[in-house]
Amino acid sequence: MARPHAVIAVIALVAVAAKRRRERKVRTDVPSLVWHAPFFSGGGYCSEATAFVVALDDMKLDVAIEMHGDSHNNNYMNGLNPTTLGRLYTLAGRAAKGGHQDVAVCHSEPGAWHVPEPSWPSSPCPRPRTRNGGPYYVVGRTMFETDRLPDGWADRLNRVDEVWVPTHFHRAIFEEAGVMNVQVVGEPVDVDRFTPEGPTYDIASDEFLVLSVFKWERRKGWDILLRAWHKAQIDGILVIVTNAYHSTSDFARQMETYVTDSLGDDRGLAALGKVKILSGLSDADLEALYRRADLVALPTRGEGWGRPHVEAMASGTPIVATNWSGPTAYLDESVGFPLAFTGLEPVGEGPFASHEWAAPDAAHLAAIFAEAVADPARLKELGLNARRRMVERYAPEVLAAEVQSHLKRIRGAVEARRAEGVEL
Repeated sequence: MARPHAVIAVIALVAVAAKRRRERKVRTDVPSLVWHAPFFSGGGYCSEATAFVVALDDMKLDVAIEMHGDSHNNNYMNGLNPTTLGRLYTLAGRAAKGGHQDVAVCHSEPGAWHVPEPSWPSSPCPRPRTRNGGPYYVVGRTMFETDRLPDGWADRLNRVDEVWVPTHFHRAIFEEAGVMNVQVVGEPVDVDRFTPEGPTYDIASDEFLVLSVFKWERRKGWDILLRAWHKAQIDGILVIVTNAYHSTSDFARQMETYVTDSLGDDRGLAALGKVKILSGLSDADLEALYRRADLVALPTRGEGWGRPHVEAMASGTPIVATNWSGPTAYLDESVGFPLAFTGLEPVGEGPFASHEWAAPDAAHLAAIFAEAVADPARLKELGLNARRRMVERYAPEVLAAEVQSHLKRIRGAVEARRAEGVEL
């Protein structure tokens, strides 16, 4: 059930937004657009799309949104900042009124796109073009975490007008698979929410703190993290923020089994020293925890982008992350610790078992832990540089301006198609 005060706040915000909408003047130098994404479900696509559309609305672009690609998550919605939730309701209300939207952005896994039919039940994106609406131009926004695309993706991607991916790493993989008209558009991070200023999480106040934030799956490299922590034996505490992902939530038992069976240490969890596992943190607590951390460790095998990576960097905390896939867009030795990998290895399980991704180097990670503990001055410098990079390159207004430039380029195609008329 929604919190009463949050509901009242949202109602008030929506009323204010409605008044502003009546007074709102939108820009006419770019096409109007409707952004389809899982705005109310939580997760990476959700947070990325939300940051995009709020920033575009701030720039006075004619943008509306539709829920697409996943189901509503009431827990996520109840935990959203009421102002953000109110903004999303306002943007959704514009789409509900109908009318022409020149450009549609399908921002989800391509299996959800109606090109012409989705691979599973999903709200229409793009909507069919009719006399009363539907897009003249369709953009697909997506990404993937391995060395190749899933079967069938290329065909679906080539059925939209162009595809936006977050990094040049992805562009190369998509084009190698035969995808045409691929554009690189980065991902925004909320640099006002994730900032060095503000309260810090009250935990282990006098100890060196390494933080890792991930969903509990092999791709995220929790085994690499534990192996490196076990090898480094540094004087500090490892804090893991995680949640179950198609798995059981007995994280401590799984960790103990790994230490005993894979690391060969009969001491079990005791062999890891100080480790604390947290789940279900509020947004405010996670923000405070990023600020409290001395280093954020993310030895993942593959990333579409890396949301915890950029959130930590925006918070002024340096990261160590695998130097492959998404993080190659924003991580180098001036802002953090690129983690070496020993090569590519098979995914080995699930529908993408034959794909490959990075094999992070646990020994290198252990050495980085020791290096970080020994040089706090360098950590501080890296954190300042990381924050600066996020503000200069990945703040929402920066990415919104990038989207605007693409829309200006697209405008010619929209106008030509509009002039051709509509076949019903």
